[in-house]
Amino acid sequence: MWNKKILGFKPFIYIISIITLIILSTSCNKKGNEEDVRKLEELKQAYLWNNSTEKGVGYIRQLKEESLRLGNDRYTGNAYYYLSNYYLLELSKRDSVPFALEEAKKYFKRAGYKQGEVLAESSLAHYLIEEGSYELALKNIYSLLNDIQNSNDYYQQASVYSVLGKIYLYSGKSDEALESFDKASEAYQKVDSLQDISREYTFHILMKSIAASYAKKKELALSYAYEHKSRLENLKLSETSRKNVNYIGDLAIAEGLLDLDRVKEAECPLERAQAYVEEVGDSSYRYVNAINMVLSKYYFKKHNYERAFQYLEALVPDKQPNLDYIAAQELKSEILFAKGDYKNAFALKSALIQFSDSIKSTSTSKQLERLRSTLQMEMQEKENELNARYTRMIIISLSLLCVLLIILLWIKVQNAKKNKKKNELIFSQYRDLDRYTNKEVDLLSEESPENNPERALFEKIKSHLYTGEAFLDPDISRESLALELGTNRQYLTEAIQENTGMTFMEYINDMRLCYARRLLSYSIDLPIDEVYITSGFNSKSTFYRLFKQKYDLTPKEIREIAANQK
Repeated sequence: MWNKKILGFKPFIYIISIITLIILSTSCNKKGNEEDVRKLEELKQAYLWNNSTEKGVGYIRQLKEESLRLGNDRYTGNAYYYLSNYYLLELSKRDSVPFALEEAKKYFKRAGYKQGEVLAESSLAHYLIEEGSYELALKNIYSLLNDIQNSNDYYQQASVYSVLGKIYLYSGKSDEALESFDKASEAYQKVDSLQDISREYTFHILMKSIAASYAKKKELALSYAYEHKSRLENLKLSETSRKNVNYIGDLAIAEGLLDLDRVKEAECPLERAQAYVEEVGDSSYRYVNAINMVLSKYYFKKHNYERAFQYLEALVPDKQPNLDYIAAQELKSEILFAKGDYKNAFALKSALIQFSDSIKSTSTSKQLERLRSTLQMEMQEKENELNARYTRMIIISLSLLCVLLIILLWIKVQNAKKNKKKNELIFSQYRDLDRYTNKEVDLLSEESPENNPERALFEKIKSHLYTGEAFLDPDISRESLALELGTNRQYLTEAIQENTGMTFMEYINDMRLCYARRLLSYSIDLPIDEVYITSGFNSKSTFYRLFKQKYDLTPKEIREIAANQK
């Protein structure tokens, strides 16, 4: 009786033991975990220090690989977020931005890092804005906007209002953009560790300068440009990154001065920006477009209309018409007008007005109000459903507990029956296995090497493959070969396995590799890309991998050796 009670408590003893082991393991591994985090943090800082270089991309990939290996979701999220920033700057890789940001959100969510989720969501909205998808950007940012209304996380508020300001700015609503940026500034000022996000806040000031410029508040735009430049001096940056951000700051100041007709003062920052572009070359169309736009404005102010027009014509087309496109077309119209080409100037202006109207017709503010109303209704419905769910959960939980106890009792009885049957079956199978083993030993003892059907079949297979070079057929299969030889695929496979120790495809590929090596050695003029196809391989990468694995040399190296000995 007492034994039965003790057995009944065994599951609970196991659970307590497991929990104890987990606690002890966590305690013992604490030092190791701290070391892992330190290593990941070093990789993160190394990227931030080299984020404008190819070396920085290498650090991102190292961070991703290490964080995935260590199972650290937060740093994996960071790695994907940094990858999205890299893809954003590379025109050929911009399509990968949404994937990287979705992965970043996924890992941030697993880590319980809400701030990271907001950062990734905001970046996705930025990407959609640059792609011209303002409606999608609004939908993405609005859920965040609703969440922060009653939140004390000022960093989240600042991030979301900053993105909202950018949406307004690209929708042609510069006053609303400036208002949103001001709300973002108020939130930034309430962040406890503003120093930790100084880079982000510095960029935010630049966006305020751009918004003020489009709102025709020229003095305000210039003051923000100077503030942006001043804050850049206090940032801890690598030499490459510092040159990059100084270039942006100089351009903003130069443009602000030109808007106020202070042309002479604009020359100094403009010269510094030109020197930077000449240093880095034309690697980024964004750099080229930015400097060409400001230079065009500069020469327009200097009444050198031909030169101004040349810089406008040198602008690299972007994927989506945006603010730069609108500003460029407006300036082009003014240049044509100043040159006396009134017909083309008015035609361009009319086309630009139609284009601007098509953007504004989206009615961003109405969309925002509509989305807000819809979301509020959904939230109310969810709240009502949640209250009802709590009541149902209590009833269901009690019911499930009773059912669970019944099931556990039933499982215990059934397991006892199954164990009895299983033991009987295992005993019976062992007896059958003993009889089968004895018979197999007798058969093997009677078999002679001269009368081995598997060996004979293998020789037949080998002869057929070599004589007809059937292994060169990329579609060869066990079934087709067995049919040709008048056997079945099982005997065929067993014959190959018994005599070579290889599977069917390993044996075929081995023959193909030998054939490819001969082609590389004796058919010097045959391109390597044709060799792997001629040898029966469908995949170039598979061919190269298997070839290197077998011969410890690449096909190119074999070819070079053969060519030298010719």
